[in-house]
Formats: sequence, structure tokens, C-alpha cells
Amino acid sequence: MRLLGPLGAIGLLFLVVVFAIQNDFEKVRVNFGFMSFDRVPVSVLAIVGLIVGMFLMLLVGIESDLKVRAILRERLKEEAKEEDVMEKGEYQGIQDSMVE
Repeated sequence: MRLLGPLGAIGLLFLVVVFAIQNDFEKVRVNFGFMSFDRVPVSVLAIVGLIVGMFLMLLVGIESDLKVRAILRERLKEEAKEEDVMEKGEYQGIQDSMVE
């Protein structure tokens, strides 16, 4: 399972390289509305699109990742406080089932 991510990245890179090789001499016009470029290679356009898409997904995922990390950090702090209380013997309500 740990190899799934790297294998997927290598597979995607392989597909991009094959696409770039097969469309090396194809030139297109790219119009952004305020600026246009003539004779842009399709392979360059595909690679730039791939990189921009990956960067956008990174930006979208950072917010949710930071929220999850904050929740986990808070839970770890709470668990550490509970363990400190249990070790000091200040909490009488819970009895260890292994002792009985």
C-alpha cells in the first residue's frame, strides 16, 4: 500500500512523457482573454497544466489538512492530561480491569 502513491506518480509521469514525445511538433494557439500565445507546443501546455493542477489541489487540501492536524493535536493534549491524572492516582472512578 505504501508503494501505491509513488507508483501512481511514476505512472502519471510516464504518461506525460509519452504524450510529450508523441505531440512534440504540434503547435497550438493559447488565448487567456487578456493575452494570447502563438505556436505553443501541446506537450508544454499539458505539462504546465499538470503542474498548475497539482499546485491547486495542494492549496485546496492544505486547509482541511490543517484542520485535521489541529483536532488531532487537541486530542493528544487531552489524552496526555488524562494520563497524568491517572498516573497520579487522583481519579478514583476508573479501576483497571487487569488488576482485578
